[in-house]
Amino acid sequence: ETDRMLRQLTENIQRDEMTLWDLSHAIAALVCQDMTVRQIAKKLGKAESYISTLNAIAELPKELEVLVKERHLQDAQSVRKLQKLYQEDPRVVSDQIEEWSKNDDLRSAGLRWQILYRVLEIPRENLSRRMTMMHLGVAKF
Repeated sequence: ETDRMLRQLTENIQRDEMTLWDLSHAIAALVCQDMTVRQIAKKLGKAESYISTLNAIAELPKELEVLVKERHLQDAQSVRKLQKLYQEDPRVVSDQIEEWSKNDDLRSAGLRWQILYRVLEIPRENLSRRMTMMHLGVAKF
């Protein structure tokens, strides 16, 4: 069973046919079948850190899960960073996601990526202030 799953996963990755949501859950399923992250990484020819990130984002809070399922976010590292920020202060992240949704910013792929990438790269102590500034349109990118 595990070998079959690995073969299918390898084929789908090579064809680039998997969403981030599907990929993270496939990795989590393999981990649940007693494979280690190291073993999976070796079998798939991927970095251990990448497989670990995919495994971690298989369990997302609903607000972030929706962004990944609807393909607003498809970069594993960005999702993981946002997940960590959410664990620290869920209200700030949820409020900002809601604000982006109201302004229809989540529909613009370029803007969506740019905003999330830049928010995720700022120091945590400045997160609330920076997100507020972005909302007001005064943040410089």
